[in-house]
Amino acid sequence: MSYNLPVMIIVGARSIGKTYCVKKHVIKGNIYDDKKFVFLRDNDEARKKLTANDGSKFFADVKKEFNKNFDGKIRGETIYINGKEAGGIMSASLFQNFKGNSFEDVDTIIYDEFINEKGRSKNQYQGYEFINMLYTIARTRKNVRIFLLANALDRGNEILEILGIKINQGFGFYINREKGVICHYCDNNPKFNKERDESVVGKIIKGTVYEENLFNNKFVDDESEFFAKKPDKLRLYVILHSNYNAIRVYIGDDGKFYVTRDINSDAHANVRFVNNIEDVNSRLALIPKYILDVLINGYNKSLFKFENANLKKIFINFIKKY
Repeated sequence: MSYNLPVMIIVGARSIGKTYCVKKHVIKGNIYDDKKFVFLRDNDEARKKLTANDGSKFFADVKKEFNKNFDGKIRGETIYINGKEAGGIMSASLFQNFKGNSFEDVDTIIYDEFINEKGRSKNQYQGYEFINMLYTIARTRKNVRIFLLANALDRGNEILEILGIKINQGFGFYINREKGVICHYCDNNPKFNKERDESVVGKIIKGTVYEENLFNNKFVDDESEFFAKKPDKLRLYVILHSNYNAIRVYIGDDGKFYVTRDINSDAHANVRFVNNIEDVNSRLALIPKYILDVLINGYNKSLFKFENANLKKIFINFIKKY
């Protein structure tokens, strides 16, 4: 918070206290300064689990920070603290349900677990939903603070891409002042590591394939698939459109493919393709099978390099139907 930027991201291992600290912060702000907050989860199933039994699980850990008369409850989508409305808990995927509502008294937005756990179905519209929910709550105000919390699961997450954060240099702080964003990719406290290693579950996980991610907060993707600087003398091959995204695929003299953002949506109209007949229009053609085969075969032979992990995800989503 000392960076004084409105958007704060915390990416850290499980159980280090990401959600706990932010909940304590916003609850204190409500009790002492009457500041209201909105707590977001990506889908309604996750939201309902937190609101069950009057939100007992939401307040279970943090209530010990306050006096014995502290009373926190959730009824429906409304959070109450000591009998007064303190904010709300909502699903980002249902942003359309809140259009037209006023949130002008909300000071803080918390989006917990914004990076999906592995094994869960991926939401191809997460970025669209995130932006729409932010705009629904914050509108044009300049005094809103946003916390985003997650484990180190996917450095190609679309929200990280939207916020201009590329986690590629290990633990530390990543800043995008133009967008007002600070991201802390957290290393673990040695004391926490020792306590965890000596726990029942810690001993089970130690030495397994899950240790690097669950224990050490390490991303598990293959960094050799990414490039820091686009090589010279690349030839544009195709531009692929999927949902609200567009990526360029170049071919280099080395026979490898290089994938970048589409920097000018008005250029190269003759090589813009979609993979769904319903998306064809005057600007976008259905990708020919022979071009798709070249892309799939090239990827299968590890000939692709990507500007970042999010572009890799967009590319995979484009070709995976085939």
